[in-house]
Amino acid sequence: MTTTPQFLGRYELLESLGEGGMGAVWLARLSGTGGFEKLCIVKTVLPAIAKDQQFVARFSHEGRVLTQLQHSNIAQVFDMGESDGTLFIALEYVPGLDVSKLQRASSGAGQKLPIEISTFIIQQAAEGLGFAHRKTLPDGTPLKIVHRDVSPQNIMVSWDGEVKVIDFGISKSEAKSHSTAQASVMGKLGYMAPEQARGEPLDHRADQYALGVMLWELLANEPLVPRGTVTEMVVAMAHPKVRRLSPLLPE
Repeated sequence: MTTTPQFLGRYELLESLGEGGMGAVWLARLSGTGGFEKLCIVKTVLPAIAKDQQFVARFSHEGRVLTQLQHSNIAQVFDMGESDGTLFIALEYVPGLDVSKLQRASSGAGQKLPIEISTFIIQQAAEGLGFAHRKTLPDGTPLKIVHRDVSPQNIMVSWDGEVKVIDFGISKSEAKSHSTAQASVMGKLGYMAPEQARGEPLDHRADQYALGVMLWELLANEPLVPRGTVTEMVVAMAHPKVRRLSPLLPE
């Protein structure tokens, strides 16, 4: 039985990859003249969220910034827009595993990632984030981009060994609309900087802190923040206790 292809603007939606807090995630294909084809990820925004004018304003402003982030360690944002009333974002498709799955696969095999690989992954992610943090407008004005959701789920390692930061979807920058709400607690449990967990203003150092947590966990092969209820973890992140690695890694 054949099915009618489902399109969202120029993008043919091939396979549903699940749903997130913002909306649905699809593997999609962009086709052009001369047999041109490119796989990409398309994220659609839930209709209820798309009705929020502040969100739409922020979405538009951030879109103009994120499409400029062209770096080998950042999964590029190709396109952001609206089609038939549906807001969407089209992203580079990175075939591979995110760091959380990579770490689980290693643990499942009774191993942990070698120190050299762990440090390489974090170094490459830092290169991409550093590029975003330093990004300026054409006149030199700093954009002050902050990812705000640096975590193992948002660092991809391709089958070819490339490391790419993905999902700047909740990032903040100076390009935001003035109507956008003030900073709120957004990010992954276990990886938020203390000021982020407390709902205080933050800057690029929050991303650097999250990378530091990731490196600690990759080396120790265990969580830095004890798992518990949301409240317990937010309190632990707001007042972190970083254990020394030497008892776990004598080398």
